[in-house]
Amino acid sequence: MPIIGSLAGASSRGLGGLRTFGLISLSSYESIETVNVGTAQATVVFNNIPGTYKHLQIRGFAKAGINTQLDTTFNSDTGANYSHRTILGYGSGVDGGGNGGQSRIVMEAMASSVYSTYVIDISDYASTSKSKTTRNFAGYDTNGSGRVSINSGCWHNYTSPITSITLTCRSSSFQNYSSFALYGIKG
Repeated sequence: MPIIGSLAGASSRGLGGLRTFGLISLSSYESIETVNVGTAQATVVFNNIPGTYKHLQIRGFAKAGINTQLDTTFNSDTGANYSHRTILGYGSGVDGGGNGGQSRIVMEAMASSVYSTYVIDISDYASTSKSKTTRNFAGYDTNGSGRVSINSGCWHNYTSPITSITLTCRSSSFQNYSSFALYGIKG
């Protein structure tokens, strides 16, 4: 079964009456590629992404060699063309923040002791007339002292469709059994 218990196979698990999740039909999700980390590596790259979908979604879980962050860039662009915002809940409090003029979109923290989970939506990725936006839900639990976050990001490129996505484990490496799956969402 794909990462994080995909609902795309709901009918095969006896949930045949379940037809939609939110406003998108479950049959609208198509698997494009899955990357399973076998040995530690700093990046996961999805290349040659077809422009035939309305939106993209990445589902993943990852563990890092040290406590760090998951960063995302598009089309190998590492210029100051990104911005992001975060709402974070942890242990006994909440926090928020963000930055513009960044060289990446920060998707959230990764722990070295447990696997973090991610669901990253990329809206209108094939558009050639507007910036590309992301929405990410992420989190991990370490017996009550974990984190959960909602993040949004923007790639300030109006004219280029997204054809590649690079996920980077900042200052560390994705550890064995980390996994990311890219899905296309039909319009």
